[in-house]
Amino acid sequence: MKFFPSIYLLMPIALLLSSCKTMLKMQDYPNKKIMLRENISGAQSKRTQVLIVPSKSKLEIAKEKSANRILDGKLAEIIASTGAEIIDRELQKKLLSEIKRCENQGYALGRQCFKSKVPDIIISTEITSIDLSSSFSRASSSKDKKGKTYKTPASCSYKTNFESLVNIYNMQKLQLKESVKIKGNKSISQDTNNAKCPFNQALLESSITASIQDAAKYYGSDIKTLFSPKAKVIEYRWGNNQKDNFFRLSIGKSEGARPGLEVVIMRDEAETTNSPSQYDFSSEIARGVIMKTDSQYREAWVQVKSRESALRVKAGDFAKIIYTAPACKDKFYKGLCEIF
Repeated sequence: MKFFPSIYLLMPIALLLSSCKTMLKMQDYPNKKIMLRENISGAQSKRTQVLIVPSKSKLEIAKEKSANRILDGKLAEIIASTGAEIIDRELQKKLLSEIKRCENQGYALGRQCFKSKVPDIIISTEITSIDLSSSFSRASSSKDKKGKTYKTPASCSYKTNFESLVNIYNMQKLQLKESVKIKGNKSISQDTNNAKCPFNQALLESSITASIQDAAKYYGSDIKTLFSPKAKVIEYRWGNNQKDNFFRLSIGKSEGARPGLEVVIMRDEAETTNSPSQYDFSSEIARGVIMKTDSQYREAWVQVKSRESALRVKAGDFAKIIYTAPACKDKFYKGLCEIF
C-alpha cells in the first residue's frame, strides 16, 4: 500500500485556510452602529519618529568588538518592526550634533536642543557589563550495564554575559519615559586539550554578538510594547455567533499591525508604569486579536470573542497592540497564528 504524506499534510492546512478566508470577509457581517465617544475624523495613526543615539560604554572590549554597533542595530530592527520610523543617518547626524552642542553648553536634553525637527522618541543606551568566563573538563570514560565504553573528550566551556541599560526619552513630554535593563548570555563548548581555555578572536566576537542577540530576543517583546502603535476604533461588525465581533482600527501594516497580534481596547490611552510589561489597563474594555490588515486603506480588523465586552466599545476608544501577550497561546486563534 502506497502513502502520499504530502497530500495528507496539505489537506488540513487547505481546510484551515479555506475557513479562515471565509471568516475574514468583512462584507459577510452587518455594520452595527455604535455610540461615538469623540470625533474620529482624521483618526489615522501616525508613525512614531525615533532617534537612536549611538551606544556608549566605558568598557574597552565593547569598543574593540563593535558591541555598541551590534546593539544599536538590533534595537533598530526591533523598533522598526512595530511600524516606528527610525530617523535616517543624514538627519541623525544633524540631530546628534545639536545634542552634543546642547550638552557642551550645559543644558539638559530637551526641545531647546534642537533647531531641526524634534523626534518623538530618543533612545540612549549604555553597555554596562560584558563578562567572560571559561572552565576546563578533563577527558573521561564510562561503561554501561552491557560493558560498552563511552568516551568523553577533554573540552572547554565558554560563557559570555552581557548587560546594557536602554533609556527611552519622550520628547513630546520632555521626560524619561522608561529605563530598561537588558541581559543576555551565550554558552558554548569546544573539544580541546588546552586547559587554559583562552578566548580567541573569532570565539570572542561570536560570543559577544550571540549574547547581544539573546538579550534582544528575550527583551524584544517588552521593548516592542513600549513602541507599539496606538489606534482608534472606527467601526463595529458582528455576526450571529457571539464570538463574531469585529472592530475596524485606524492602523495598517505600515504602522506595525499584523494578523495574530493581541490588542487591548481602552477608554483612555495607556501609559507605562515601572516596567515595560506593566501597563495601566484600568480603563480596559475588551481584548481581541488582529485577524486582517489592509495596507491600501491603513486599517486592521480585530476580533473580540466576548459579545458582552464588544457592546461596551465606542467609536473613538483607543486600541493598543500588546507584544508581551501572544495570542497564539489561545486555542481559539491557534490556526490563525499557524498561517501567519
